Amino acid sequence: MSAPSNHVVLQGALQESVEMRYTPAGAPIATLMLLHEGPADGVALLERLHLLIPVRVIGDLAHRCDGLQPGQLLRVEGGLNQPKRTRNGALSWGKMELIARRLEILPPAQSQTSSAQSVTD
Repeated sequence: MSAPSNHVVLQGALQESVEMRYTPAGAPIATLMLLHEGPADGVALLERLHLLIPVRVIGDLAHRCDGLQPGQLLRVEGGLNQPKRTRNGALSWGKMELIARRLEILPPAQSQTSSAQSVTD
């Protein structure tokens, strides 16, 4: 039996300025808010799908997020994560986030092109 797969490719627009912080060890972490809007192909009762999701970019790839502006179109590849915490014996779940492994900066009004700028770890 193979390991479960967690691979997401999501394209959308950056919604706010990139938040950059550093771990105590000095590793950079960029947090982006990505808005995906698109047709709900094959999904009954929905005309469009809307998703606003935080994207966490860690390590050298995070440095490459400097200078991104709200409205910039991006394609992000990575995996979904939902942090869990235990306090006083009670389990609670944090917000879903996309952990980026690859980031492409797309030209304005981009749909599918080979001119995308690829940024990979």
